[in-house]
Amino acid sequence: GAKYAIGKWLFALDTSYTRLVNQPHYGLTYQEILPAFSIQRFIPVTDSLLITIADQVDYHFSDQPYNANTSGTATEINNRLDNIINLTLTWRAADKLYIQPGYRFVFTNYRYNTLQDSDRNDYLNSVGVTVSYFIQDNYSFRAFFNYSARCSDDPLVAAYHETNEGAGVSLNILF
Repeated sequence: GAKYAIGKWLFALDTSYTRLVNQPHYGLTYQEILPAFSIQRFIPVTDSLLITIADQVDYHFSDQPYNANTSGTATEINNRLDNIINLTLTWRAADKLYIQPGYRFVFTNYRYNTLQDSDRNDYLNSVGVTVSYFIQDNYSFRAFFNYSARCSDDPLVAAYHETNEGAGVSLNILF
């Protein structure tokens, strides 16, 4: 992809490709091309506090092969537009300790709903926090917690609530 930074703004244009196959014959089950455009704005509040606001718009051009079991299903049924808004607060609580709460809203418009008689809109709200401790510049520990809730205007799509939590270690090696 390409990135362009000017002042406290960052613009990015990217494209990715995903291909999923089954076992044992590696037959194609799904593929997509995903172009994306994003804008980020960094707002320093103090020397130890940074607010980041970001918006990403992408479109999933999808394809799944025709299957006799899903007769009548459009091969592009998973084509969709995403608009993703992020708000993150990064706080340096101590010399090597960072606390980063964040909020994310994802609006997704599918070209087809479950019955393929209109479009479908999904709404995903996520809130979470990450705590990171940097032992050195390239070595850190982190712990995180995230809560997400999704709803849809398609009555056949179930709403869900999800929590994720975990911990990890990062090691960055530069060549």
